[in-house]
Amino acid sequence: MASPQCRTIFQVSHSVSASSAPYRLSDALNRHIPGLKSTLLLRRRKKIDGLEIHRTPARRATDALRRHLAHGFDILLPERRKDLPFSLNVLGMGFDTAQMEKADVVHLHWIGGRTVDFSQLRHIRRPLVYTLHDMFACTAGCHCTMDCSLFQNECRGNCPQLGAPRLFRNIPAWLFSRKRRAFGRIPSLTLVARRPV
Repeated sequence: MASPQCRTIFQVSHSVSASSAPYRLSDALNRHIPGLKSTLLLRRRKKIDGLEIHRTPARRATDALRRHLAHGFDILLPERRKDLPFSLNVLGMGFDTAQMEKADVVHLHWIGGRTVDFSQLRHIRRPLVYTLHDMFACTAGCHCTMDCSLFQNECRGNCPQLGAPRLFRNIPAWLFSRKRRAFGRIPSLTLVARRPV
């Protein structure tokens, strides 16, 4: 990843702590590779040094509407499990492509929920690296599949996390297909996965 042509890397994540993988990776790159600058680009910048993902006023208004739409999904999903995270990735937050392109490489970490709008990733004209810290990238929205294997069939069937939707019974399969289509349109994407220990 840190080739002679690469001088700036953005580590994109929802938020980080000093013990999280994006923070540790960014810190290690900055300390051990001369001339390389790794910066955290976060949806929520709390006490950690980094930048917030920039959004225009128009995008902020659109994102507020999407947030309300996401709450509307809960009405359709009365049996949804609240003890396990499920991210409605298609309602992700907009972002300023120009800000992302200030880096030579954009490294995506935990981008579930409303961190970024998956359908817009294809507009970033930089190589994207996506580290799979959980199973979110290969499911409709689950971060941990537990004993469910429906993701192997494009999340078709009765989702144990969402239950039986009231109206739109194919919500999981629809979310899965939108995510697959969004990833398929990214011109330069490298997936990184670690072996189970």
